[in-house]
Amino acid sequence: MSRFVKVCDRNIKVEGRLLRTARIEGEKYTFPNDPELLVRELRASRIRVYIFTFLQTLP
Repeated sequence: MSRFVKVCDRNIKVEGRLLRTARIEGEKYTFPNDPELLVRELRASRIRVYIFTFLQTLP
C-alpha cells in the first residue's frame, strides 16, 4: 500500500503499514533544496512517517 502526500511542492511517496517509510517521488533524479524545511513540513503533515530518505547534492 502506498500513498502520496504533497510537501513543499514535492510528491512524497509513503509506503508500509506498521513501519511507514517515505521518499521523494523520482528520488534518483531530484534533490531537495532545503532538507530541513522538508522534514519539518513532513512532521507537520497528518501522515506519520518513521523513516524518510532523500539524496543530497555533494558539496
